[in-house]
Amino acid sequence: MDMIEDYYSKEDGGWQVVNVKTNPNRQSHGAAPDPEGEVLRPLLIGQSNVLQQFHVEQLSRHLPPRTVGYPWQLKYGTATHGTSLRTLYRTLAPLSSPVLLAVQDTHKQVFGALASEPFKVSEHFYGTGECFLFTFNPDLKVFRWTGDNTFFIKGDLDSLGMGSGR
Repeated sequence: MDMIEDYYSKEDGGWQVVNVKTNPNRQSHGAAPDPEGEVLRPLLIGQSNVLQQFHVEQLSRHLPPRTVGYPWQLKYGTATHGTSLRTLYRTLAPLSSPVLLAVQDTHKQVFGALASEPFKVSEHFYGTGECFLFTFNPDLKVFRWTGDNTFFIKGDLDSLGMGSGR
């Protein structure tokens, strides 16, 4: 993790985590209608240095149904919070909603993951089949749960992993 922290502290890339902000009036206040009337795009509260509007629009089509209509709020960003994994865990600790991790590398490629619950330190894997990985390289590709195992998310003090195989 120190190597990753050093890498991102020196480069102009970055990563951010956003979560669903609870809103009892989710359909009327949490999203903007799609111009074609097909999908409710999430409203992103906070300025993202990683996600552009077209990223949000494309990802919104793949979000779990329980997140549709809720605004998404920027909770963690390396530009604001630094690159400490411990700070990430501490910042997300009070949350109970899904989180979206978006990473931009030094080549401006965006990739990440949707986690069914906030990242945390755990001795065991956690999460549900709602989790997925994604990349925009150049177009959006989503990698969903295959059903082969339940290795969704694993966090410890030195690393964070998602989508493990056998």
